[in-house]
Amino acid sequence: MKLKHIFSNFGRLISPMPEIGGLEITDSAIHFLKIKKDSLQRASLRLPPGIIEGGKVKDGQVANLTSALKQVHAQISADAKRVVNVVLSLPDSNTYIQSFNVPKVAETGLAEAAELNLRMISPIPIEASYYGWQKVGETETGGGSLEILGAFMPSANIDQIVTALHGAGFGIAAVEFAALSLVRHLRYLKAISNTSAYLVIHLIPEGLDFVVIKNNNLYFNYFYQWNLIQADNRSISLENLKDAVQSETAKVLNFYLGHWGSQIKNIIVVAPVLKEEIKAFIGEKFSSIQLETLDTKDVSVVTGAVLRGKISRADDTDISLTSESAANIFEQEQALRFTSIWRNVLFAVGGFILIIFAITDIYLTKAADNLTKDIDPTNTNQSGIQEVIRLEDKAKDFNRLVGFVSQARNSSQKFSPLLYYLDQLALDRVSFDRIYLQSLLRPVVVSGTAPSENTIVDFKRKLEAQPQLDEVELPLSSIIARSNGQLGFDISFLIKSLSFPAQIPAEEIKAQDDKKQDETTVSQELVNVSEALKVEKPAVQGPLIVFGKLNFKSISEPVTLEVTALDEDTAYLFRDKLNQSSHFKDVEIITGFSKLSDGRVKFQIRFTVIL
Repeated sequence: MKLKHIFSNFGRLISPMPEIGGLEITDSAIHFLKIKKDSLQRASLRLPPGIIEGGKVKDGQVANLTSALKQVHAQISADAKRVVNVVLSLPDSNTYIQSFNVPKVAETGLAEAAELNLRMISPIPIEASYYGWQKVGETETGGGSLEILGAFMPSANIDQIVTALHGAGFGIAAVEFAALSLVRHLRYLKAISNTSAYLVIHLIPEGLDFVVIKNNNLYFNYFYQWNLIQADNRSISLENLKDAVQSETAKVLNFYLGHWGSQIKNIIVVAPVLKEEIKAFIGEKFSSIQLETLDTKDVSVVTGAVLRGKISRADDTDISLTSESAANIFEQEQALRFTSIWRNVLFAVGGFILIIFAITDIYLTKAADNLTKDIDPTNTNQSGIQEVIRLEDKAKDFNRLVGFVSQARNSSQKFSPLLYYLDQLALDRVSFDRIYLQSLLRPVVVSGTAPSENTIVDFKRKLEAQPQLDEVELPLSSIIARSNGQLGFDISFLIKSLSFPAQIPAEEIKAQDDKKQDETTVSQELVNVSEALKVEKPAVQGPLIVFGKLNFKSISEPVTLEVTALDEDTAYLFRDKLNQSSHFKDVEIITGFSKLSDGRVKFQIRFTVIL
């Protein structure tokens, strides 16, 4: 056990995980929590009325929110310049979530398939929202499908809160919503299991939050505000609360029965007060349901957020509703922190070796001087003279070693241009998990993730085009699908020179931006065409078209798309609609129809894009 503990500490030393706390912001308060070795660090502040309402920052209140967050930061650290990293959890009242299925065959291109379907189901304009997804389950019906949970939140509100957080000295590892945090804490406490479905009724100062849990994951949530009960009254009577709890619980239970075809048999009430009263209200109307109560001291949103912070960033696949720029800022801060740690380690080791060499040099020089003095000039003992010469040569060797160490110390930062240049080549399409770099004489091995094989191959071509690199290798066996829909890969290369430019050429950046914009435009046009199908078949319940893997290289090359349709007639109708669109041409179904067990058909379609 001691040896394991030593290795564990050494692992944390060479690759330390950033300390990440949990931060919950509601209409009425800010709560912070961080788990330390033997204790919990807490900070909280009640927000004055009028800063946040309904989960949104009121006009002109960003400065006041920043001031409040600075007060929380001061409770956490006396150093105002220290960045406090957090997982941010925001109210459910401003969040929209929806689950959907994609074919299991799309698992290798899951990121693209999820992106297309999110654009199709978004309840708010996709350009004005931050959205994310995560896999929550699998089904075997219809040839097998993956259950995906999508979430959306207006981007303007998140941007205001992120601005306030950065201004107050906070770094943001992820942005999520209260229901997701709450489910994570319940799962950690083993208060739920993956064999049952649950309805959690969470009593908070702003209202009642109804959370549906299945397969140990969040599937649905519904927020009911207190002002819907209060009407014109300033207080809420127990009778009004009873009516609201019973009627809204019935709505959620009926929704689950209609959507998933089974009944919820477990309800958990999470509340600081009135737990037993709410339990009695539910038991009076739904006597067959198993009821349990938990206090908010034992289960909370902020604890669920801090538990996410304990997961390594590479393994965190939960929904994050934030901009790419905010995520990049966090990654850059961690990269600078990592570089700073290793710079200090190199300086410390180099300094220690210099001291050892200096002491040894002084000792040997003195020993050589003493031997020289002890030699009688008339003595012709050649062996003594040779010993003195040998010691003097040894002292010179140590002096040369000291010079070598000094040179090594001065060159310790030379690999930085390579790391920054790799990051620029990757842009936001490739993420690095690990860069293994030993010396200029051995291959550099880069482990990372990307949304598709095309992206990985494009990255390899970029590396091959760099004159400073040689022998770029991408083993096909290293490309493996991960649970979050991304593809993992390993690529290696030799460094011929460290003379990398300060930044990649502007035309390369523009080409990448253009490709990303083109891909986004293609996705949106496909969604527009699929929406037009609903006019042709308005009576059909459920999706007419579900997108799978999208194989997009460039505007000049044909695009292939995996699709499942309601039936063959819908498939041909989709093809015709694409042909009628001004953005597509040469549309053809390139495979036969595969009949799935639920009656739907699966096929591939190819087309050329016109933008």
